[in-house]
Amino acid sequence: MLKSSIFIIFLAICGNAFASGEFLFISATEDTTKGWSNPSEKIARIVIADDINIKKNIDEQIAEDGLKKNYRQFLSIKSVNLSELSESYNFIRPKSDLYSSLYGAHIYHYWILNKYNKVVFSMTGDLFGILRGVTNGMHNIISRQCRGIYGCFDTTLAFIKNEYKPISCIKYQPEDNRKSLSCEDWDK
Repeated sequence: MLKSSIFIIFLAICGNAFASGEFLFISATEDTTKGWSNPSEKIARIVIADDINIKKNIDEQIAEDGLKKNYRQFLSIKSVNLSELSESYNFIRPKSDLYSSLYGAHIYHYWILNKYNKVVFSMTGDLFGILRGVTNGMHNIISRQCRGIYGCFDTTLAFIKNEYKPISCIKYQPEDNRKSLSCEDWDK
Protein backbone atom coordinates (compact mmCIF):
# COMPACT_ATOMS: atom_id res chain seq x y z
CA MET A 1 0.00 0.00 0.00
CA LEU A 2 2.78 2.44 0.91
CA LYS A 3 4.66 1.75 -2.35
CA SER A 4 1.51 2.34 -4.41
CA SER A 5 0.80 5.58 -2.52
CA ILE A 6 4.34 6.80 -3.15
CA PHE A 7 3.99 5.92 -6.84
CA ILE A 8 0.67 7.82 -7.09
CA ILE A 9 2.31 10.90 -5.56
CA PHE A 10 5.24 10.48 -7.95
CA LEU A 11 2.86 10.25 -10.94
CA ALA A 12 1.08 13.40 -9.81
CA ILE A 13 4.38 15.27 -9.77
CA CYS A 14 5.74 13.77 -13.02
CA GLY A 15 2.46 13.09 -14.78
CA ASN A 16 3.10 15.48 -17.65
CA ALA A 17 6.47 13.91 -18.40
CA PHE A 18 4.96 10.42 -18.50
CA ALA A 19 1.96 11.55 -20.54
CA SER A 20 4.20 13.18 -23.13
CA GLY A 21 6.39 10.06 -23.35
CA GLU A 22 9.38 12.12 -22.23
CA PHE A 23 11.02 9.23 -20.33
CA LEU A 24 12.72 6.35 -22.13
CA PHE A 25 13.78 4.74 -18.83
CA ILE A 26 13.09 5.54 -15.21
CA SER A 27 14.21 4.05 -11.90
CA ALA A 28 13.14 5.29 -8.47
CA THR A 29 14.27 4.29 -5.00
CA GLU A 30 11.29 2.03 -4.28
CA ASP A 31 11.25 0.35 -7.70
CA THR A 32 11.90 -3.37 -7.80
CA THR A 33 14.93 -4.85 -9.48
CA LYS A 34 13.22 -8.23 -9.83
CA GLY A 35 14.08 -9.61 -13.26
CA TRP A 36 17.27 -7.56 -13.50
CA SER A 37 20.64 -9.30 -13.78
CA ASN A 38 23.51 -9.32 -11.32
CA PRO A 39 26.63 -7.57 -12.59
CA SER A 40 29.90 -9.47 -12.88
CA GLU A 41 32.18 -9.17 -9.87
CA LYS A 42 34.51 -7.05 -12.05
CA ILE A 43 31.76 -4.51 -12.76
CA ALA A 44 30.60 -4.60 -9.12
CA ARG A 45 34.14 -3.78 -7.96
CA ILE A 46 34.36 -0.89 -10.45
CA VAL A 47 31.21 0.81 -9.17
CA ILE A 48 31.87 0.13 -5.48
CA ALA A 49 35.41 1.52 -5.86
CA ASP A 50 33.99 4.67 -7.52
CA ASP A 51 33.50 6.16 -4.03
CA ILE A 52 35.83 5.28 -1.15
CA ASN A 53 33.05 5.86 1.43
CA ILE A 54 30.71 3.46 -0.34
CA LYS A 55 33.42 0.80 -0.42
CA LYS A 56 34.17 1.33 3.28
CA ASN A 57 30.47 1.06 4.22
CA ILE A 58 29.88 -2.06 2.10
CA ASP A 59 33.05 -3.71 3.47
CA GLU A 60 31.81 -2.98 7.02
CA GLN A 61 28.39 -4.48 6.22
CA ILE A 62 30.03 -7.61 4.78
CA ALA A 63 32.14 -8.01 7.94
CA GLU A 64 29.29 -7.26 10.40
CA ASP A 65 26.80 -9.56 8.66
CA GLY A 66 29.34 -12.34 8.07
CA LEU A 67 28.78 -12.25 4.30
CA LYS A 68 31.14 -13.48 1.60
CA LYS A 69 33.28 -10.69 0.14
CA ASN A 70 31.25 -10.44 -3.01
CA TYR A 71 30.09 -6.98 -4.09
CA ARG A 72 27.75 -8.23 -6.80
CA GLN A 73 25.35 -9.58 -4.16
CA PHE A 74 24.34 -5.96 -3.46
CA LEU A 75 23.80 -4.79 -7.04
CA SER A 76 21.50 -5.15 -10.03
CA ILE A 77 22.29 -4.22 -13.63
CA LYS A 78 20.14 -3.40 -16.64
CA SER A 79 21.15 -2.46 -20.17
CA VAL A 80 19.82 0.98 -21.17
CA ASN A 81 19.78 3.03 -24.35
CA LEU A 82 21.65 6.22 -23.49
CA SER A 83 23.15 6.90 -26.92
CA GLU A 84 21.34 8.12 -30.00
CA LEU A 85 23.35 5.45 -31.84
CA SER A 86 21.82 2.74 -29.62
CA GLU A 87 25.18 1.89 -28.06
CA SER A 88 24.75 -0.28 -25.00
CA TYR A 89 25.21 1.25 -21.55
CA ASN A 90 24.62 -0.38 -18.20
CA PHE A 91 22.57 1.16 -15.41
CA ILE A 92 23.60 -0.24 -12.03
CA ARG A 93 21.79 0.25 -8.75
CA PRO A 94 21.34 -1.58 -5.43
CA LYS A 95 19.19 -4.69 -5.37
CA SER A 96 15.70 -3.87 -4.17
CA ASP A 97 15.39 -7.01 -2.02
CA LEU A 98 18.60 -6.56 0.00
CA TYR A 99 19.01 -3.51 2.20
CA SER A 100 22.53 -2.11 2.15
CA SER A 101 24.37 1.12 2.76
CA LEU A 102 23.76 1.87 -0.92
CA TYR A 103 20.35 3.08 0.25
CA GLY A 104 19.58 6.09 2.41
CA ALA A 105 16.28 7.02 4.02
CA HIS A 106 14.71 7.44 0.59
CA ILE A 107 17.64 7.62 -1.83
CA TYR A 108 19.93 5.19 -3.59
CA HIS A 109 23.29 5.23 -5.38
CA TYR A 110 23.37 4.55 -9.10
CA TRP A 111 25.93 4.39 -11.86
CA ILE A 112 26.05 4.26 -15.67
CA LEU A 113 28.88 2.37 -17.33
CA ASN A 114 29.80 2.41 -21.01
CA LYS A 115 30.75 -0.65 -23.05
CA TYR A 116 34.33 -0.36 -21.75
CA ASN A 117 33.06 -0.55 -18.13
CA LYS A 118 34.00 3.07 -17.48
CA VAL A 119 31.72 5.01 -15.12
CA VAL A 120 30.24 7.81 -17.24
CA PHE A 121 27.81 9.05 -14.59
CA SER A 122 27.09 8.35 -10.95
CA MET A 123 24.79 10.00 -8.45
CA THR A 124 22.73 9.50 -5.35
CA GLY A 125 19.07 10.41 -5.59
CA ASP A 126 15.43 9.46 -5.36
CA LEU A 127 14.96 8.99 -9.09
CA PHE A 128 16.96 8.63 -12.28
CA GLY A 129 15.49 8.95 -15.75
CA ILE A 130 16.66 8.89 -19.35
CA LEU A 131 14.82 11.52 -21.37
CA ARG A 132 13.85 11.49 -25.04
CA GLY A 133 15.84 14.69 -25.74
CA VAL A 134 19.39 14.34 -27.11
CA THR A 135 22.48 16.55 -26.78
CA ASN A 136 25.67 15.68 -28.66
CA GLY A 137 24.42 12.19 -29.51
CA MET A 138 23.52 11.23 -25.92
CA HIS A 139 20.10 11.29 -24.30
CA ASN A 140 19.55 13.91 -21.64
CA ILE A 141 19.03 12.53 -18.14
CA ILE A 142 17.24 13.68 -15.01
CA SER A 143 18.13 13.19 -11.37
CA ARG A 144 15.68 13.91 -8.54
CA GLN A 145 16.65 14.51 -4.95
CA CYS A 146 14.05 15.19 -2.28
CA ARG A 147 14.84 16.86 1.01
CA GLY A 148 11.74 16.54 3.16
CA ILE A 149 10.14 19.89 3.95
CA TYR A 150 12.60 21.62 1.62
CA GLY A 151 11.03 19.96 -1.40
CA CYS A 152 12.39 18.04 -4.34
CA PHE A 153 14.97 19.14 -6.86
CA ASP A 154 14.93 17.87 -10.45
CA THR A 155 18.18 18.44 -12.30
CA THR A 156 18.23 17.85 -16.05
CA LEU A 157 21.69 17.04 -17.37
CA ALA A 158 22.97 17.09 -20.96
CA PHE A 159 26.08 15.55 -22.48
CA ILE A 160 28.48 18.48 -22.97
CA LYS A 161 32.23 18.15 -23.54
CA ASN A 162 32.23 14.39 -22.86
CA GLU A 163 30.35 14.51 -19.55
CA TYR A 164 26.89 15.12 -18.18
CA LYS A 165 26.42 18.68 -16.95
CA PRO A 166 23.36 20.37 -15.39
CA ILE A 167 21.34 22.44 -17.85
CA SER A 168 18.20 23.12 -15.82
CA CYS A 169 16.95 22.77 -12.28
CA ILE A 170 13.41 22.80 -10.93
CA LYS A 171 12.51 22.91 -7.27
CA TYR A 172 9.21 21.47 -6.04
CA GLN A 173 8.07 23.09 -2.81
CA PRO A 174 6.15 20.98 -0.27
CA GLU A 175 2.96 22.80 -1.32
CA ASP A 176 3.79 21.65 -4.89
CA ASN A 177 4.62 25.08 -6.29
CA ARG A 178 7.19 24.62 -9.04
CA LYS A 179 10.03 27.08 -9.14
CA SER A 180 12.79 27.23 -11.71
CA LEU A 181 16.18 28.20 -10.40
CA SER A 182 19.70 28.29 -11.64
CA CYS A 183 21.61 25.10 -10.99
CA GLU A 184 24.14 27.14 -9.00
CA ASP A 185 21.33 28.01 -6.54
CA TRP A 186 20.36 24.35 -6.15
CA ASP A 187 21.27 24.19 -2.44
CA LYS A 188 19.42 27.37 -1.45
